[in-house]
Amino acid sequence: MKKVLTVVMMVLLCTLCIVGILLIGKEDNSPALTVIEDDIQKLNQTVQKMIVVSRRDVIIDVKVEGFVCAFGNTEPLDVEIGSSSKTSLEKASALQGTAIKRGDELINSIKAPFTCKVDMVFENDNKIYASLINYEDTFIEFRLPQENLKHIAKGDTVFFNYNGDEHKGIVSYISQFVTDGTVTVRLSYDDPECELLINSLVNVTVVIEKYENVIVIPKHLITLDSTGGAMVTVFKNDEQQPVSVKCGREVEDGIIIESGLYDGAIIVEDITAGVGMS
Repeated sequence: MKKVLTVVMMVLLCTLCIVGILLIGKEDNSPALTVIEDDIQKLNQTVQKMIVVSRRDVIIDVKVEGFVCAFGNTEPLDVEIGSSSKTSLEKASALQGTAIKRGDELINSIKAPFTCKVDMVFENDNKIYASLINYEDTFIEFRLPQENLKHIAKGDTVFFNYNGDEHKGIVSYISQFVTDGTVTVRLSYDDPECELLINSLVNVTVVIEKYENVIVIPKHLITLDSTGGAMVTVFKNDEQQPVSVKCGREVEDGIIIESGLYDGAIIVEDITAGVGMS
C-alpha cells in the first residue's frame, strides 16, 4: 500500500511541474524582452572605445648582439708584487677586482704595466702575484646586416646595453667587405673604471629611420572602402564619421598616418569588430 501511495504522489508532483511550465510559457514576455533589448543596446555602446590621436616621434632600429673586445693579448699577466706573509697577502688581496691605470701603483711601489683590472691575487713559492687583465684599447664589436650599412657611418653615436645599463659608443671602424651578409663594426667608448668585462655580451641598437612629430594608429583601426582606400571612423560633432586617411610606413605598433587625421582627433574603436587592414 505504501508503494502505491508513493507512486501516486510522484505522478501528482510531475503533473504539477508540467502544468507550471506550460503556464509560465503562456505569460506575456514582452516587458522582459524590452528590458533585454535595452541591455543589448547599452552593451553595444560600452564596447566602443574612444582613442585620442596625438603626435610623437618614431624610431625604427635594428638590434644586434656584440661583444666587449680588446686589442692585443687579453690573457692574464701574472706580476710579482711581494714576498709571502699573512699581512702582505691580506693587503694584496684587497686589489682583486680593482681597476688600475697604466703607471699607477699596484702595491709596494710596483706600477701597472698597462691599464688593467686585477683578476686575482695568489701565492706561489713564497711570493705574491697579481693576475692582471689588459683593459687598454677596449672596444665593442658587432656584425651589422649588409642592408643596414647605409644607415651608419664612422663617427656616429650608437647606444648599447650592458647588463641592463645603457652606454654610448662612437663608430670607430666599419669593415669594407661583407662576410655571410654582415659587416663588422666597432665602437669606442669610455669606461674609466673598467666595468665592462672583456668578452662579455652587449646588445647594440642601430637607428635605421627616425620620424618626428607623426601620428601612429593601430593597424586594426583602419578599414578599406569599396575602392580600396583607407578609412578611419572618428567622433566629431556628436556623431561617428568615416574619414579617408593616407597611410605611410608600417611600424612596430601601427601605421604612420600621413594625412587625414590631426592631433586631438578622436577615433572610435569597436572592440567587437574584426581586424581591419591585414
